[in-house]
Amino acid sequence: MDFITALILGAIQGITEFLPISSSGHLVLAQHYLGVEKQGMAFEVFTHLGTLVAIFIAFRKEVMELIYNIPKLPFFILGKINKTSNDYKNSSFNCCILISMIPAGIVGFTLKHKVDELYNNEYKVFVVYTALLITGLILLSLVKLNKRVEQNKELTYKNSFLIGLAQAFAITPGISRSGSTIVAGQWLGLSREMAAKFSFIMSMPVIFGASLKEAKDLMEVGIQKNELMAISFATIAAIVTGYFCIKFLMKIIKAQKLQVFAYYCFSLSIIGLIYEILVK
Repeated sequence: MDFITALILGAIQGITEFLPISSSGHLVLAQHYLGVEKQGMAFEVFTHLGTLVAIFIAFRKEVMELIYNIPKLPFFILGKINKTSNDYKNSSFNCCILISMIPAGIVGFTLKHKVDELYNNEYKVFVVYTALLITGLILLSLVKLNKRVEQNKELTYKNSFLIGLAQAFAITPGISRSGSTIVAGQWLGLSREMAAKFSFIMSMPVIFGASLKEAKDLMEVGIQKNELMAISFATIAAIVTGYFCIKFLMKIIKAQKLQVFAYYCFSLSIIGLIYEILVK
């Protein structure tokens, strides 16, 4: 993989991981149309860690508070923390993150081989284009929701699990993880900012866990020296583009314009399907 391809694929990972247009789907399409094979394990591990770094930088204050609070979780579970304290709030948020991980964990362990088949079969671009249509419909549902008075419900364990189901649903390439979880959070009554914040932060342990598993496998096969520079470029591109896309998306969400990405998904899907069926 040359440096230019590495930069392009790394930037695509960073941009599409957070914008509600599906990173997995866009990587499949990019690799297909650029004529490059699916990148190796090292590329996936480091670019995913790059997006993890981007989230950490964007929400560093909130994330550090949650990390510092982890040792206090046993006291929270035992009811030993004052309900009016900041520790109680952070402990509750940490528990919500843990609960949200359950669906993704189950789906990841039980259906991983089925998902891998979607990435590797000859109809993968059709799978992506169809899934992008679904992503567009999910985002377009916000048009109806935004006509209602905005709700500001508290983040609950039940809501966290349901948002986690949306995250698990997004394991299909072409279904946006951020789009599905943010929209789910808003439909469940969370404010736009809370839905987005929870969507990004809840993805961190899932990304870290998946990267850790892949890193374990990577240690067995090793990294080729000639890949290191290209992977480094891709990782930096993922961090930089990811950070700015998070900031950009938060502004879009506050302006109630998240559904504009639905038209992008529709356009890309329709143009792609026409090209694959009638032109190619």
